[in-house]
Amino acid sequence: VAIAIESAYEPPPFVSAQDFQHGGEEYKTIRQHKLYWERIDLDLYSQQEEHREFPGNGNVFALKSRLRKTVADKRSTDDLIAWEYLTLFIMKPSVDWVRKEDGKLKIGNTIFKYDIGNGDIVDELFDIDNGDTLREFIPDFCDRFDLEVEDHEANLKQVIRDAFTSARKEKEKNIDMFSDYPSEVLDSIKTVKIFPQNDCVESKQKYINKYYGKADSIK
Repeated sequence: VAIAIESAYEPPPFVSAQDFQHGGEEYKTIRQHKLYWERIDLDLYSQQEEHREFPGNGNVFALKSRLRKTVADKRSTDDLIAWEYLTLFIMKPSVDWVRKEDGKLKIGNTIFKYDIGNGDIVDELFDIDNGDTLREFIPDFCDRFDLEVEDHEANLKQVIRDAFTSARKEKEKNIDMFSDYPSEVLDSIKTVKIFPQNDCVESKQKYINKYYGKADSIK
C-alpha cells in the first residue's frame, strides 16, 4: 500500500496489535515493530500515467521493515503471530470524530461480553449502524442462547450500555494520538493498493483494512 499525504506530514505512525486469542487490541507506533515510512521519489515515475493520481507535491510513502529475515527466523511463534495481526491504524475525522448533539462521540457499534451461565462467556456485536435496537436484540439474543428474557433483560441492557461507554472512552483516548495532525490532513489522505504486475493475483480488491477502508485506486 502506498499512501499520499499533504506536504510537511508523514502518514500516521500507528499500528493496531490485535489479540484474537484473548480479545482486545493495543495501539503502538510502527517504530516499536521496526517498521518505518519511506518516501517514494516520484520523479522516477512522473511521466507514467499510472502514477498521476498522486498529488503534485510527491509526498508519497511506502511502509518498510528494518527487521532482517535472519532475526525474524529466531523469533518465537507467539511473537510472529503478534506480527501477523498488526494492522495499520488511522482515524478519519469526518467519520470517526463525529459527535452527537450532546457532545458525546458517536459509536456505531461495539462488541460486548456476556456470561450465559456455566462459565460460558460469549462475544456479541451490537450494531446500531445496521439497525440493532435493544427491544429486538435482547429477545433474539436470549432465544439463541436459551435464556429467559425476564431474567436477563435488565442485565443485558446494562452490559451493552457499559460496552458503549467503554468504547467511547477508548475512542476519545485514540483521538489524542492524532493531535499532531489537523483533521483536514487526515481526511485528505489517499491510498493506492499495489499488486504484483503479473498474473499471480486473479482478484484485485480495494479493501485495505477496517481503519483505512478501501483504497482510492489499485494497481
